[in-house]
Amino acid sequence: FTLTAPDNGVLEISYVGYKKQELAIGGKSTFLISMETSEEGLGEVIVVGYNTQRRKTVTGAVATVNMADAEARRVPDVAQVLQGQVAGVQVTQSTGAPGEEISIRIRGEGTIGNNSPLFVVDGVPSRDISFLNPADIQSMTVLKDASAAAMYGSRGSAGVVLITTKSGRKGRTVVDVNYFSGIQQATNLPKMLNTQQYMNKLEETWNNNPDNAGGNNPYTADKNRTDLANTDWLKETFETGKSQNLQLTLSGGTDKVQYLLSGAYYKQDGIVVYDHDQYKRISVRSNLNINVTDRLAVGTNLQLMHSTQDKLSSKGDAPGIIRHAMLRPPVIPVYKDPSDPTWSARDPFTDLPFYKSPTDFQSGKYEWTSNPVALAYFTNDVRTRFKTFGNIYGEYSFLREKELKFRTNMGVDINYTHNKAFYPNFGDDDGGGATQDKGQGRKNRPNSLTDDRGEEMNFTWTNTLNYSKRFNKHQVSALVGSEYITWRTSNTGGSRNRFEYESPNFQYLDYGNATSDIWNGGSGSDLGLFSLFGTATYTYASKYMVTANFRADASSNFGENKRWGYFPSVSVGWRVTEENFMKGISWIDDLRLRASVGSLGNQDLPYYAYKTLYTQVDNRYKLIRYGNPNLRWEATTQSNFGIDLALLKNKLSLSVDYFEKKTKSILLPVSLPEIFGDVEATYVNAGEVSNKGIEIALGYKDNIGEFKYGVNANFAAVKNNVDKLHPNVPVITGDVYRTAVGQPLGAFYGYKMVGIYQNQAEIDKYLPN
Repeated sequence: FTLTAPDNGVLEISYVGYKKQELAIGGKSTFLISMETSEEGLGEVIVVGYNTQRRKTVTGAVATVNMADAEARRVPDVAQVLQGQVAGVQVTQSTGAPGEEISIRIRGEGTIGNNSPLFVVDGVPSRDISFLNPADIQSMTVLKDASAAAMYGSRGSAGVVLITTKSGRKGRTVVDVNYFSGIQQATNLPKMLNTQQYMNKLEETWNNNPDNAGGNNPYTADKNRTDLANTDWLKETFETGKSQNLQLTLSGGTDKVQYLLSGAYYKQDGIVVYDHDQYKRISVRSNLNINVTDRLAVGTNLQLMHSTQDKLSSKGDAPGIIRHAMLRPPVIPVYKDPSDPTWSARDPFTDLPFYKSPTDFQSGKYEWTSNPVALAYFTNDVRTRFKTFGNIYGEYSFLREKELKFRTNMGVDINYTHNKAFYPNFGDDDGGGATQDKGQGRKNRPNSLTDDRGEEMNFTWTNTLNYSKRFNKHQVSALVGSEYITWRTSNTGGSRNRFEYESPNFQYLDYGNATSDIWNGGSGSDLGLFSLFGTATYTYASKYMVTANFRADASSNFGENKRWGYFPSVSVGWRVTEENFMKGISWIDDLRLRASVGSLGNQDLPYYAYKTLYTQVDNRYKLIRYGNPNLRWEATTQSNFGIDLALLKNKLSLSVDYFEKKTKSILLPVSLPEIFGDVEATYVNAGEVSNKGIEIALGYKDNIGEFKYGVNANFAAVKNNVDKLHPNVPVITGDVYRTAVGQPLGAFYGYKMVGIYQNQAEIDKYLPN
């Protein structure tokens, strides 16, 4: 091919899958170029903020996920793609139930409020990514430090995950069909006592109680009963879960138009008996990019998703099925004998231990728990969701070499939810309940229905002007932009009880009792966020890099005088391997040093928290909450120091980061003394939390002939500490956790076991006189 170029110019030759080369023309007219394959491929250019950047010039703490490896893992949720793949990113799921929310934390807990990161999918922000099909993802980048995440300002204080979905490419139409299925089982379960072991322990416990001295042990007599079962409740509660996933994709295009259409169906039946813990997700996505001219491009990316989750209480809390399976005595069978007068085809399950009469359940002898199998059978709690998510964009290139680009992007995130739960009456009659409910079972007495519907509409309009130019050894890029985001939410719901008919056809509010115990309500709220931002990067000879960012956010969550928050950051980098003194060290392929410091904000708190609220009661106004007009932005400052090393022809890679993160002016609800009346807590800026940690990522890749292999590992350690709280809230306490100065956020607490008394001397030592 022939090019027209100045004699003192530089040729840059690049191709996907090959190493980029830079050749000085130096008056030559003919070149023979031999390209070398590159292991990095597309990874050389990564998404950072509102634009892209070469990996070797990145100065912030940025990590990318290998989507080829992630696809081979066949995980159904995008959050699981991140699990174990990026140092400093913790992914946990409290129950493992199908459709259950997955928690993602980047560099630990930084605030008392919401610590979830911001997800940006094709330029559209979201706090949830469960709607995405992992097979649709082209790239995923994690921005961990303040410098990297600064372009997202107030929403990036807990980290940012940038996701780019797949798009069509020039060529003939390609049809891709993928199907996989799997099974899930509960593992590492504790070994439960059988009936003989259980009865022996109860007998021993009764004998060891000094209050029972001289009495007849009731468990000794019960050991001779012939009607005792031998039930392993964990075994009866769990089954083998099944999942399946079907993905269909069509893609292709020409020089002018590229398109991609995809559809996916995912279904999972959980590991608890019966089919009341299922999750189903259907999604359809279209991606269209049109090159109207050589300077103007437009496109759209739209996804529709519908999901259904059968919600099952499977946690270890009081209503949780697993809790009851752990506590229910093995001497009780799963089902009643049909000869039992309380047996019915509708409810054949055992309930209270050793039913004798409506007034005697021997509740003092055996654990008063529920039948977990019955709980699973009668659960009827369905959560449905319909989501529309996507964007439409236009981009125009200016100047001779198209180095100036203007892009406008309109994003939409619309959610409709419907939660419907029917609680049928079942179980044994314990003689309790209201007069009109006498004779009914003790569970869900009386039966009831809750029905809630909600909608959420989020719109994002982003405009950016991006300039990039290279002058010999100098590379300059700059971006300025504005962004307007609006959230609008509304919900309505109600409940009724004492349904005469329990069949699905009558599980609607109108068929329940309409004279007493009625609840209904609804509300709505909105929030606006306007932002101005800019970033500039300068690179010299691909070895000295500096990036500066600045973002200003105005949130309607704060009063007019405190509405704006300002968040600057700066980062620098040095590619040591580009220096002349490193040229002779052939076994070091890349050595980079990075440092950054920056500030981010947080405005995640209830809407209108700065306002004083009243309600009208019988022509009188009642104070609900005192406002705080001085409420301001929560601020997080973070510094990061990192090193990146590649050895042995890029086969061995190592990245190490040390960071310190400090969050001040934490948005904290503080309850007022009772002299102020019965009012809600007022939000104030109080408290400080710090995080310090180190992250290490190590990887090795090579090939033996056509066989390629790779090994990756990462390690992270974070120390979290509460440095300060409000004087009126010295401790924030939960059931099993508390937040206190000098301790981590939400630290578990309880009694510390010193030991078991072995003799009278130890008793005298530890117990007061």
